[in-house]
Amino acid sequence: MNSELGGVLFKKIFHKCFYYNRIFSHLFIYLSIYITLWKIFKSYQIENIKIFRFKKWHHGFLYLTAFHKDKKLFIKIDTNYLLIENEENFYQLFTKELNDHLIPLNFCYYSDRFQLMVTDFLECKELTVNDLNEENLNTILSILNVIAFKKIVHRDINLNNFILYKNTIKIIDFSFSIDLDGSIFKELNLSSIDNIKTLKGLNEGFKPGIYTWNDFYSMYKIIHDNKLTLDSNIFEIYLEKFKKRLPSVSYKVEKINA
Repeated sequence: MNSELGGVLFKKIFHKCFYYNRIFSHLFIYLSIYITLWKIFKSYQIENIKIFRFKKWHHGFLYLTAFHKDKKLFIKIDTNYLLIENEENFYQLFTKELNDHLIPLNFCYYSDRFQLMVTDFLECKELTVNDLNEENLNTILSILNVIAFKKIVHRDINLNNFILYKNTIKIIDFSFSIDLDGSIFKELNLSSIDNIKTLKGLNEGFKPGIYTWNDFYSMYKIIHDNKLTLDSNIFEIYLEKFKKRLPSVSYKVEKINA
């Protein structure tokens, strides 16, 4: 009994140490680039910069809010993978078709140490299972159809990456998006063990294989796992609709070098 209690206590201490290590490491990263950020924001007349959702800073991704005149902004900084280019590429490809379902992008900035993107800040909410009614599921299906038509896979389809703004669904977070021939989006360097671990954990639980992603499968799994929460008619209809789209577009990392 004592050994069991000791094991539980050790796990709690370990998780606490890991949590605080992550917090302080990201704070250190932010402070190390603060002066450069200040100069960039000053050149764009961006002010009143504040840390946003500090506890959600992860894997070198930092989040801020700021203002340009009277407009509130959201700032996403990538200090690790340098994949903001993927975000901008996604906007360039889909601004016309998915305009109503994207948060307006203001600009991106690239350097050797970090990359950042600045979008409008929307007072919105993340999608939850309770929001999965017929209208919203139809919208999600339409969004994924548009993306799949261009042979692109988002790779991180989960409810956290859909937001609801004035009764309109918007899709976010395109850093890990990929195209099937690799000519548009940047993939992580597969010779890095850390990057391979990142891909292994990317959308874990909502993908058909360890290194395989299918956006329709992700939504199929979300619906399947919430059978008891969803209306029975909606559950059956949309489980089948997303299932039919499974053969459309999948992306698999064929060769791991590390």
